[in-house]
Amino acid sequence: MEKERAQALQALADSTCDNFIVLLKSAKELKFRALYENHVERDSATRIYSVLPNNSSRAPLKLGGSEVISQFFKYSSAKKQFLPVSTRSFTVKTDACALVEQLVFKGKSKSSRLL
Repeated sequence: MEKERAQALQALADSTCDNFIVLLKSAKELKFRALYENHVERDSATRIYSVLPNNSSRAPLKLGGSEVISQFFKYSSAKKQFLPVSTRSFTVKTDACALVEQLVFKGKSKSSRLL
């Protein structure tokens, strides 16, 4: 866990971007999966770090288009948690997102999803 944290912080330090997006496992399971540079002017985000393998479809190289995003989130410093926001695109106020469940749970059997 500490190794992944250090690598994610290094990716942030190496980036020239000002806005970032955290990819969460799902809208129900808010677990860290990847870190993206948020290119608001292009309505897309580019992965700079992931805890998943580089070729994983559960942390795509680029995020763009609301058809793959199930929910966008804003981080509340007061509550210390991600809260859903009603937007359908990346903005400077977007802090995190979750992919649609078909991408997250792709290839898993029904019984393993229940675990």
